[in-house]
Amino acid sequence: MQAGSKILAVIILILLAFLVGFLPQYLARRDLEAQIDDLRFKLNLAELRDELALTYLHAARSDYGTAQEFSTSFFNRLGDVLSRITDEQLVSRLEEIMAARDEVTTGLARAEAAVRERLQQLLLTLHQATENYKQAALTRPAGER
Repeated sequence: MQAGSKILAVIILILLAFLVGFLPQYLARRDLEAQIDDLRFKLNLAELRDELALTYLHAARSDYGTAQEFSTSFFNRLGDVLSRITDEQLVSRLEEIMAARDEVTTGLARAEAAVRERLQQLLLTLHQATENYKQAALTRPAGER
């Protein structure tokens, strides 16, 4: 064997050794990133449920000012989550809830007792839409990786 072919063989063996070590780590990282995305998505849904539940709780206690603060935060977060969801069925259910934004905001600003019932309906709708959600359908914001 000539010196040039020996060097080429060594370089090929080094590259193969690198790939054998790199590929499993790359695949494991990709799987872990998918799990993180899924958990991040589920956390977003849980936070939405919490904020809407707190809105309802404060409205039920006739604390409309605090309820309005939670409501504003809830609908802002819902808009952000909606802009990144790819699952059409979930988008449809969440858009139904988003459509009630003006009604809820007005009801809370006027301290109308009827808004409590509407919040309860929205909370049940949100829970039904998100309780059994298994697959992450959230796209990553630009710059995240």
